[in-house]
Amino acid sequence: MQGIGAGTTPLEISGDGSTIVGVTGPSNNRPFTWTQGGGLQFLPSLDGTGAGSASGINFDGSIIVGRSGSSLRPTMWVGGNPIDLTIGSAGILSLGASAVNDDGTVVAGQAQVISNGNLTAGIWTPGTGIMALSDYLTANGVLIPEGYRFFTCTAVSADGLTFAGYGSFPGFGDNGFVATIPPP
Repeated sequence: MQGIGAGTTPLEISGDGSTIVGVTGPSNNRPFTWTQGGGLQFLPSLDGTGAGSASGINFDGSIIVGRSGSSLRPTMWVGGNPIDLTIGSAGILSLGASAVNDDGTVVAGQAQVISNGNLTAGIWTPGTGIMALSDYLTANGVLIPEGYRFFTCTAVSADGLTFAGYGSFPGFGDNGFVATIPPP
């Protein structure tokens, strides 16, 4: 066992165990990555403020997701470079990116809807931008039980076809879900 740095809060580890991501700093607001060989490294933010958090990572640690910048926009880091996931997204205010598939084509988390301010499970893909996970699943042939309200998506499979998280079902309170898109 070894420490990875004072004030660090690890939030996720890559599937191969090589890379840890999280947040650190006096106000818990700097995204970092840690590897055995490289130690603790801060990730750059979208606007250069250094603010943010890293909360999801793919299998080999090459793609990291989270939030960064003064307005904490959803961010994907590839090769240490931040990419703003809000570009091309309409109807959703933000996405708390917390999970990513292995090739970085599907990012999931919790989104806020512009029209009503509600929180819901959200997803980002290069083709759709940020959208409600329920809309994405329905468009891809998944039947959602009537009345189920998604709250957040906490995990996405390596191939980007299976999602897990939680929401609520009338009369049952909080309730976890798993949803799989049939492959084409």
